[in-house]
Amino acid sequence: MKTLRILLTAFLATGLATGCSADEMSAPAPVKVGPVSTPTAATTTKMPLAAYLPTETELNTLARAQTSLLRDCMSEYGFTDSRIEVPSDWLMFEDIGEGTDLPVTLEQAQQYGYHPAGTDTGGDSDDQESGSDSDSTSGLPALATGDKETEMLVANGTAVAGASAPAGQRVNGKEIPEGGCAGRAQQTIAKNTPELKKFGSDNADPLNAILEIRAESHSSAMQTDLFEKMEKSWSACMKKSGFSYGSLKSAAGDGEWSTNQVASEREISVATADVKCRMSANYLGVTEAVFLAYEKQAVEDNAELLQAVRDYYDAMLRNAAKVV
Repeated sequence: MKTLRILLTAFLATGLATGCSADEMSAPAPVKVGPVSTPTAATTTKMPLAAYLPTETELNTLARAQTSLLRDCMSEYGFTDSRIEVPSDWLMFEDIGEGTDLPVTLEQAQQYGYHPAGTDTGGDSDDQESGSDSDSTSGLPALATGDKETEMLVANGTAVAGASAPAGQRVNGKEIPEGGCAGRAQQTIAKNTPELKKFGSDNADPLNAILEIRAESHSSAMQTDLFEKMEKSWSACMKKSGFSYGSLKSAAGDGEWSTNQVASEREISVATADVKCRMSANYLGVTEAVFLAYEKQAVEDNAELLQAVRDYYDAMLRNAAKVV
């Protein structure tokens, strides 16, 4: 997917036509950053991009509507008591519109390092995950034997994970729709939604469109003097604690941590120092200030696309309201 870029063609053409010097054609002025607070916990300020995203309630409504449509479809093929559900997409959106947070809390760092809470319990969490009956591709239960295999085939067009149903496959005398009943439900909910056009690319995915805008704005925010000064302060604090990391992401993203199922003593020590040093350097306050400022600018720069994303979800919600 193409990276979002600020188009400067018209500006450059004007500069060339008028014979501007390199100094006169300097880069656009930095985005003005507002006051920096000193929070002691995760910030709850709503980020500007959140206004264009569906809420948890809205996403749950979409999931309920698609589940209802899916089950109605399943009954046409003889599965009148199917309990398959379409999961809500909330987990994919949850942190996009929120304020800034630490990678882990101090309490979590002291017990689990950067690992998820519960990973020091002898692998119970992993066992539960591996034993899950959810299909990673569709989010639907991976039912793979006998009538259950047929149920999966009807539900999303695959009998087992990754195996496509043959064209024209029929169950109970009816041909399975493309993408199964889940695909048909999605098409119904998405009926008459506006196409998202992004820099010449048609039918952009709404979530990824938002994520690209967000990533671009945050990347610019992290190049500001204010953010870099904070990061240097954090790095100096980490060094005093006995750990040499040049950037914030290098500590939490240290490849050593992924080689262990549970946190090592070193990981716990690094994670604990990381949290304390972020607080010492005012990571939460600085990050909130720069992200807020640059997201506001991103909203101005991408107003048309962002409104199209909001219109897209509003159209789906209108369709969902006819179902639930």
